[in-house]
Amino acid sequence: MDNTKKEVMITSVIGSAASLEGAMITAAIPYISSQLSVSYLDSSLFLTLFAVISSLLFVPFYLVGEKRGIKKLLFLGALIFSLSGIAILVTNSFPIALVLRSLQGLGASMMYPAQLAYASSYKGSEGRNIGFNYSMLALAYIIGVPLGYALGKIDWKYLFLLPSLMVFTSLFLTSHLSDLKGNFGNPRSAVGPMLLFNGVLISVYSFYIGVVTALAGLYSLSKWSLEKRFLKPLVAGFLHSLSRYAVVEFLVLSYTQLFHVESLLAIILVLLFPLPMALISAPLGKVIGERSRTIAILGFSIMLLSWLLLFNKVIGTVILGIGTGIATVSNTVYTMQNLGLKDRVVGSAIKSLEGVVGISVGPTIAITLFNFKIGVELAVFILNAVAILLLLV
Repeated sequence: MDNTKKEVMITSVIGSAASLEGAMITAAIPYISSQLSVSYLDSSLFLTLFAVISSLLFVPFYLVGEKRGIKKLLFLGALIFSLSGIAILVTNSFPIALVLRSLQGLGASMMYPAQLAYASSYKGSEGRNIGFNYSMLALAYIIGVPLGYALGKIDWKYLFLLPSLMVFTSLFLTSHLSDLKGNFGNPRSAVGPMLLFNGVLISVYSFYIGVVTALAGLYSLSKWSLEKRFLKPLVAGFLHSLSRYAVVEFLVLSYTQLFHVESLLAIILVLLFPLPMALISAPLGKVIGERSRTIAILGFSIMLLSWLLLFNKVIGTVILGIGTGIATVSNTVYTMQNLGLKDRVVGSAIKSLEGVVGISVGPTIAITLFNFKIGVELAVFILNAVAILLLLV
């Protein structure tokens, strides 16, 4: 195995552990609530605090880390993430567990963007590396949801054991990584997207603070703008990310509330959506090459078939799953190809921020529009239509 593949594999395993844990917690929210005698909303703080803390710190850490190299930053983040997760196993206090989960968010902000930074750091092999990375992330989600359902029934603390051990046992492998450094053109230009995406996330929990933060981001972008060739696919990817996680939440609500499907069967049906991404991302990455923009538009176009969910949930789920697999991999490759190699360390942090905000906000779109007859389907259509326009103009 050449060194490039080894580095991508190591960082992908570490990054996918965070995704695995998030999927497990998502599936186990009812059991966490029951065992800790707290509300569903309180239980969801395990997800909310992690997302908010990590998203706020992605860009600042990588702006600093790119100067000295991100290898030590990755190691420190992985150490904090794994030890905090292991510590949750020995506490019975909900507030202490939330503090430890917040520390995991701190660790993730240092380690999570590294997977994309290493995957995109070798010119000419970005597609292959990013495709493999997304296959790992999708596989982590597919495994994490039923595993979280099973472990959550036994004891909520077990949710943190496997991901923490995965990261901890991978720590020694980071010594085999080369150290990535960068020199992001104008560091101030990273402030705009950081504030904009975080503003969207914060608005879910505090609307006015979120709006003010997002407006500050737009002002920063107008004053210290990013290159349009990077900004346009970045925003297109964000819109698609919102639609992707809106579809996931919509499917969960449809099967459990409308059709009253038994929980385990509902989980299996929902997993038909990320399954195509796990299967096609790696082979697709090998053939993308310089056609990433065209293939991304194809993926977004398949997502315009969201109306199929009105007629057949299963067929619609599989087709949209294929579309999101194609769109996510190819648009990420296109986004990173539009950056010089020296800009890709911080660029990876910005792209990771976009993804985490999409994961957090997308379900809110589905919950808000669920009771409207074609609300979610129309939202998915519009978001991806705008994404196509951004790549065409």
